[in-house]
Amino acid sequence: MEKVTRTDVEQLITSGSELNFKNADLSNLDLSNLDLSGATFEGADLQGVELNGATLIRTNFENANLVVANLNGANLLEANLYKANLYCAQIKGAILQGANMEKANMYWVELNESNLKGATLQGAYMVKSNLENAILENANLCWAQLEDAFLENVNMENAKLYWAQLIGVDMEGANLKGADLLAANLVGSFLKEVNLEGANLDVAQLEGAYMEGINLKRANLDRANLENAYLGGAELQNVNLKNAKLKGTRFTTLDFEGINLEGTNINEVIYINEEELLE
Repeated sequence: MEKVTRTDVEQLITSGSELNFKNADLSNLDLSNLDLSGATFEGADLQGVELNGATLIRTNFENANLVVANLNGANLLEANLYKANLYCAQIKGAILQGANMEKANMYWVELNESNLKGATLQGAYMVKSNLENAILENANLCWAQLEDAFLENVNMENAKLYWAQLIGVDMEGANLKGADLLAANLVGSFLKEVNLEGANLDVAQLEGAYMEGINLKRANLDRANLENAYLGGAELQNVNLKNAKLKGTRFTTLDFEGINLEGTNINEVIYINEEELLE
């Protein structure tokens, strides 16, 4: 694998030549603030590279090694990161709208404040990643692994998350209005004041989830498992709980008017008096 220098890269940019770095060694280079739009880094070694503030519109990073790379503030609009290795990479405040990150390794990645609207993250490995305040509106996260991820105040409105693994995530204040969480696994997750209005949680796993103040208006929880979950102060207007599992589920209200409870054993729920909680 040929070692490339920053000077080599700058000369190619200046000459207007094709930016083809397929399988090249660019590890630990400082390429910050360069315009590398449309470049090819397929299979390249970019471990530890500095790409902060770089313009990388429609750049190809397929199968590239970006371990511990710095892409903070980079513009990766519609970039291709299919199966890229982004282990422990820094991608804070970056633009990733429409980017393809399918099956990428994004373990412990910092993506807070980044814009991933419409991005494809299907099957991505994102365990322990930080997406605080990130925008993932209309993004595809089906089959993504997000165990123990930090998703506080993330915007996932209308996102696709079916079969996603969200065990133990912190999603306080997140917006998932209209999201599709078919068969998603949210066991033990922290969902305080999350907006799931109109969301689909058919067959979702929510055992032991903390859901104080959650908005479930018009949400579909048909066959969902909420055993031992806490729903104190939850907004439940017109929610569908048909065939849901509610054994040991804790509520601070027993007013279930307008809620579809067909096939549900409501006698298994636990009522908690809010006044007693304050004492």
